[in-house]
Order: sequence, then structure tokens, then C-alpha cells
Amino acid sequence: LLAVSSILETIHSKGTSRFDFGKFKISDVFWSDFIDRAMDQLVVPALAYQIEKSQLSGVVPSLVERYCNSLLRINRSRNEQIAQEIILVAEALNNIGVVPLFLKGASGQLVNLYEDPGIRIMSDIDMLVQPKCIAQSIEQLKAIGYRSSSNLQHPYLQSVQTFIKNGAVAPVDLHHSILMRQHSKLIQAEEVFADAVVAKVGNVRFAVPNPTHQALINIAHAELHDRAYWYGDLPLRSLLDLCAIQNKYGDLVDWDSLETQFTKSGYTTAFNYHCLAADRFVGASIPRVGKNFVWAELLVRRAIFFLSRPRIKSIDSRIARVLMLLRQELSDSVLRKRLLKNMMTVIWWKRHLLKLLTASR
Repeated sequence: LLAVSSILETIHSKGTSRFDFGKFKISDVFWSDFIDRAMDQLVVPALAYQIEKSQLSGVVPSLVERYCNSLLRINRSRNEQIAQEIILVAEALNNIGVVPLFLKGASGQLVNLYEDPGIRIMSDIDMLVQPKCIAQSIEQLKAIGYRSSSNLQHPYLQSVQTFIKNGAVAPVDLHHSILMRQHSKLIQAEEVFADAVVAKVGNVRFAVPNPTHQALINIAHAELHDRAYWYGDLPLRSLLDLCAIQNKYGDLVDWDSLETQFTKSGYTTAFNYHCLAADRFVGASIPRVGKNFVWAELLVRRAIFFLSRPRIKSIDSRIARVLMLLRQELSDSVLRKRLLKNMMTVIWWKRHLLKLLTASR
């Protein structure tokens, strides 16, 4: 993973940059593991782009380079189709007077966050609409061929439902809020809508979060929803996105405001960890890095320690997950009732015990 992050580190630099493997030798890299790590992190297309940009053709094995390039081409084609689907969805909602706000990877595609549209792998189209528009937006999605997936939803998820369509490349994840309920104190959907940037493609209108909110959403989803700092994960795709946001917008990202928001909401460690990891592993120039980051530094070192010790990480992650989920389920009366109901079923116990036993092997 260190080799992967080292190649990615200068992906947002201007012009052609030379790559430096730092303190380890190229002969130390096991290329099959290298590809496995990159696949797990969803950054193979980004690697292909950077290998060419940094003139690494003579350093990286040709088979590895060809494999990465093929995935970059495939993902570029896929993202171009997703971009068309985004516009079609926005146009359909415009027809009923709704201007959707696109989040995360979808907003990145719309604002050309990366130099090459194929760099970032997207899993779905995250879309936020005003609460009063949810019902009619669902009906309009169905009218253009989308149908609700059968995935069960947690009662306090930020998502209303995921919609799929025959022939569509990516599902549409319709949101009613930015974050899960337990993290909603960090930011409300109304705040994002109020400061959103409205743009047009032809006659189709859509919105994206302002630069500061793009950075906030990036950090919150990686560290609060996915709990990267709890589990000792280094989410390279998310770190690259934050680096791209900072590179594209520069001073338009209000880092003082972000630090204040995360601190007031009790998420200082999450904020510091993500910023430090972005600086350390993908070369992001985050202005706040280095200020009271002692605890974050220890957590980053823990994550590095886990890289070569997957079994220890598996056990640690399982324990952390149990603690996090237990804290979440006990935080609200509705969730407490739901937990008690689940604990009365044999299936619930079998599922969780199996995960614990698997993690300890």
C-alpha cells in the first residue's frame, strides 16, 4: 500500500513530476500484492494515470502497467456513461421543478475534479433533494425507468432508497440528508442547499456543494460513516478526492471553518486523522496539518502498523466495530428497541458470532 500511495502522491501536481519511492526499494515491491491493494482501494485507474504522468514506464513492470491502463480506459468509458445518466436524471427532475444536488463522486464528475474523467471509480450516483420534493422525485425516477432496490435500509440512514434501472451503469442513491442521524449535528442538508453552486449543462440545471462543503462531506463520509480512523484504514480514494478538492479550489476551501465545525461537533480526531493521512499518503497540501495532531499521528502509525499485520487488524476492526455499533444502537430509543428485537432472533446471534469467530482466526 505504501508503494501505491507513493505513486499517487504527486497525482495532482502541475506538469510532469518524477516519482520517488522514498525509503524502500523497487525490488521490495510484490506486484501482485500491489495490484490487490490498489483494487481494494479502488485506485487502479488513478495509478495508470500517474504511472504515465510520472514517466514510470521503465520502473513499473509492463504487465502491471498494461493492466492498470486497461482499467483506466474501461473506467473512463463507464464514467462518461454515468455523466450522461446524471444529466438525464437531473433533466427528469427539472421537469417537475426540482434542482437536484449531487454529492461525492457525482459532483466530482460534474465539476471536472480530476484531470482525466476516468481516474475515479464511482459506485453510485449520490443525489440530494429537498425533503418536500422526495415523494415526487421518487415518482419521477420511476417514470423514467428506475425502480427501488430491495436493500433493507437502517432507519437513521441519510439515504431514502437506492434506485436501479435496466441498462443503467450506476444506481441512484437518493438522499434526504447529508449524514446519518447520529452525525447530523455536523451539517444539515439545508446548509448545503443554501450555499450550493447551481450550474447548467445545456438547459439542465443541477447543484453541487460549495468547495468547503465538498471537503466536509469527503471527511465525514470516510471517517464518520466508514470509521476509517477507528478501524485503522487508509482510504486512498477518499484521500485523493480531498487532495483534488484542495488542488482545484485552493483558498476557496475554508479550513478554519471546517476545523471549527468538526471540533464543535466532537469530531476533532476524525478531522485531524483524515487531513494528516491525505498529507502523508497522497501529497495533499492541507493548511491545518501539524496543529495539535499528536493523537492523529499515533492513529496513522497504527494504520501503518496494520498494513503488514492483516490478522491483527482483522481482530482489532471486529472489536472496534462491535463497540461502535453498540454505541450507535444504544444512543436512541428507537434504535434500542430495534436492537432488542433483533437480539430475540437466532439469525442475528449467528451472524454476529460467526463474524467474531472469523475475525479471530
